[in-house]
Amino acid sequence: MLVDRIDYRLVLLGALLPDLIDKPIGWVIWRDHFDANGHLYGHTLLASLVLIVPGAVFALRRQDPRMLATGIAMLCHLAVDPVNHSPETYLWPLLGTEFPDVSLLGPKMTIVTETISALMLLSTAVYLGRSYKLSRFIREGHID
Repeated sequence: MLVDRIDYRLVLLGALLPDLIDKPIGWVIWRDHFDANGHLYGHTLLASLVLIVPGAVFALRRQDPRMLATGIAMLCHLAVDPVNHSPETYLWPLLGTEFPDVSLLGPKMTIVTETISALMLLSTAVYLGRSYKLSRFIREGHID
């Protein structure tokens, strides 16, 4: 079955990919210009589609769902991120090329939500470790 071929390491990567792309750009490269916003190219629908469209082709033609699963995980990140309140970012460049500030939570709440996310990842790793599934996840990307 196609779903059995999903590599959950790539799903994890896809869920983190918008931040892995944008945080270095927003915080380091263009810090003054983007006011350390961190919602840039990786938080656009276009970035997700770059993985979803060819991923769908690979899934259908080659029975390889890995790229599609990564792109869908990336899209899921956008669904729960404050960027979903910013059509200019989400639909970039269709509504313009500027990236508005979408920091709805403020710096303190952002730290709280990022900490909660890290704790969720840690608790998942602990669960996988205690159920003797962590090594298989690391080696093969499977959680069953």
